[in-house]
Amino acid sequence: MFVVLKRAGRSVIQQNGREAVTQSGDLVVVDRQPLVEMTETDGRWILDVPRERLERVLGLARLYTALTVGADLASASLATTFFTELMTVRDRLGANAVAHDGNRHRSDRRRARRADGPEGAPIDPRQRRGSARQGVCRGQPE
Repeated sequence: MFVVLKRAGRSVIQQNGREAVTQSGDLVVVDRQPLVEMTETDGRWILDVPRERLERVLGLARLYTALTVGADLASASLATTFFTELMTVRDRLGANAVAHDGNRHRSDRRRARRADGPEGAPIDPRQRRGSARQGVCRGQPE
């Protein structure tokens, strides 16, 4: 599943019998490759999100795919602002800042603590010990 944060331009996405028209600042969830996508002067961030995480919070994906969350809504504005800021500071974040959950990533958290110091330690790159992983966000500005 993908969460698309529209940065500029206009897009039309058709999926699951719905048509989502997105403009700058809008947010839309897309399941796999959409049936039709038309864009005009495109700029977007695409976040690859595991289906089970979205469905755990929002319910069955088919109920909300290709539904536009408008830029005028606080939730879309908050998400867009968060990821804009995250992309700005991503090079300064240490491994402790990368969020993980589940037992699968327990060893990653231990390695991160050894590399960056204890949790809550400064994230200033000059104060970091060792090399830190960068994997905060798979989305890239276009």
